[in-house]
Amino acid sequence: MMLVVTVLAISVLGLRHPSLGRGGGPNLAGSKFRTRPITGRGPARRTSFSANAYLDTLTRTEVTSDSLNVDVSTPLPDVEVLAPLAEDEVSAWALDFDVSPVTEVPSASLNVDVTAPLTKGEVLEWAPDVDVSPVTEVAVSAPMVELLTPLWEIAVSAPLTEVPRGSLDFDVSALPATNPSAADADTKPFEWTKQWYPIAAVEYLDDEKPHAIKLLGMDLVIWNDGAVEGATKTTRKKTRGDKKRIGGTWRAFEDACPHRMAPLSEGRVEETGELLCAYHGWRYDGTGACTEIPTSPSDLREAHLSNPRAQCNAFPTTIADGLLWVWPESGENAALEAATLRSPSLIPELHDPKLKGRVKQLPWNVRELPYGWDMFMENVQDPAHVPVSHHGIVGDRYTSPRPIQIDFTEPVRSQSGYAFTIKQPSSESNALGAQYSANTFRPPSLLQIDSFYAGGAQTILALYASPSRPGYCTHIGCQVLLSDESKKLPKGVGLFALPMPTWLLHVTSSLFLNMDAVFLHHQEKILAQGALGRAAYTAQPEGGSYVQSVYTPNQADKGIITFRGWLAKHAQGGPPWTGSPALPPPSRDGKALFDVYESHTKNCKYCLDALKNIRRLKIGAFVVAALLILVRGALGAVPSALLAAGAALVGTALGKLQNMFYTYEFSHSSNN
Repeated sequence: MMLVVTVLAISVLGLRHPSLGRGGGPNLAGSKFRTRPITGRGPARRTSFSANAYLDTLTRTEVTSDSLNVDVSTPLPDVEVLAPLAEDEVSAWALDFDVSPVTEVPSASLNVDVTAPLTKGEVLEWAPDVDVSPVTEVAVSAPMVELLTPLWEIAVSAPLTEVPRGSLDFDVSALPATNPSAADADTKPFEWTKQWYPIAAVEYLDDEKPHAIKLLGMDLVIWNDGAVEGATKTTRKKTRGDKKRIGGTWRAFEDACPHRMAPLSEGRVEETGELLCAYHGWRYDGTGACTEIPTSPSDLREAHLSNPRAQCNAFPTTIADGLLWVWPESGENAALEAATLRSPSLIPELHDPKLKGRVKQLPWNVRELPYGWDMFMENVQDPAHVPVSHHGIVGDRYTSPRPIQIDFTEPVRSQSGYAFTIKQPSSESNALGAQYSANTFRPPSLLQIDSFYAGGAQTILALYASPSRPGYCTHIGCQVLLSDESKKLPKGVGLFALPMPTWLLHVTSSLFLNMDAVFLHHQEKILAQGALGRAAYTAQPEGGSYVQSVYTPNQADKGIITFRGWLAKHAQGGPPWTGSPALPPPSRDGKALFDVYESHTKNCKYCLDALKNIRRLKIGAFVVAALLILVRGALGAVPSALLAAGAALVGTALGKLQNMFYTYEFSHSSNN
């Protein structure tokens, strides 16, 4: 970046490079700002030039480590001298100077005179990174044709405030219900990191602590920056009484403290709404800015806090349909792109005003599953496995399988996915009485299964999955019931609408989920190494041909083949992982394969509370059994023994229920 451009932009417009202090960051408007032109402060001069001498005339805030590239072959305008730089502030920087005229702005410049039109390259490089807080009024003269798809016209008439990095939170209700330029976007390849991914159900998260998650192989920490009313840095949890946190926003940071890379997920959320690294006590606000370094001397405190190396790596977040969504790119451009390029893939029926009063959404269930994202998406687009794998819950493995007819209702597209219907050619209804069903794939995360009944009733199985790490995915799912126009549900479906504690729904979901887990966990590894003399296949670039590794002669496999084709043709074969893409080895350890505690319970406040209460009740039941035996003389031997046995049976049953919060092992050979 040219030094003269930076200095003049600072002096005339008051603009500042984001790296120069806490608070610089992305600007949501991010278009071609019209401001007064930059002019010199005095006559031009040509002189012999000393690099260090010139640097001594600049303030620290006017010079950044990447701005010292100045050529003195052209006249250098006068620059107002405010304060000298210390010698050690200059020594680390390369002193290669180039002062090209101000009117010729290179694409890498961040703070520039934009009176003249900019090229596409110049817009892409600098537009989202300008701090416009000193500008009293900014008007956007044209939509951002060269920068964004879809095209957005943003008019700004009120003063813009400083927007610190990571602080842009987007209300999904302000965005289109569907991606606004699907026709145009579907001509371009699918980009994995420019998408919204659901990673948690907000209702289940404890806002008093940080939570560790994984997305695309990245370690992230999610936490809420709500503060306790009246809290200061000296307020402690044990002294705050019954005061609750007020408001707050769920944040997503890279799970590494900038100080010594300790995991922030092992830290604390303080009463001030700051994330505290429990290793050395460094604190961070919701934007990622460092707010406290306990060991910094007072005279160096602000310099240390404002150093870019002290900032956390923050990712855009939003909440929609009760889910926390993360955009897996960081930096100044990410917030702008997250707000404009894509919308989260939501369940349309939940937002259709015509269906008001007919729709009932059941609670979300969240689980990290021990097989990859692609295996999950393949499995839920496979109707033929349902009555066999889920024998006894949905259908009968011996009598329910039938030929299946699949017809596509939406063509395959890179961004929008595709849709198809599933019917029994014999016109038989499915196991739950539906006339037919339909699958809709909305990449990267949503597979929606709609079952249609006579009279207009409908059930929706909304199945989200986000690629967490190789060999694993984060699944979030719920059922939505849509009554007919008389507001009645089909026979048998109403059972799902009966009240049930959320924690009980969560632990019993293992009965269904674990029926597939053992197949998909090992199937993924077998495909990756190759078997039966066939080629190996993995969901990666150059991962092989799926159809060469399997034998799929029937229409029932049409959805699976279409999904694998979309993955290969439009999505580079599979997710781009941070770190190694290697799959973990297959596991025969039932406790690991069918884990519930690590994959769900520890991050669900409802299940943790229920587990605590069940543990207490279990202990209480055994204590009662022991006391009944001790007082058998007063009650009589037989009554005492019967009551003690009953209490012990209750304690045993509670123990089995307690175990379901930790693990639930399943074997098909035992499912009779």
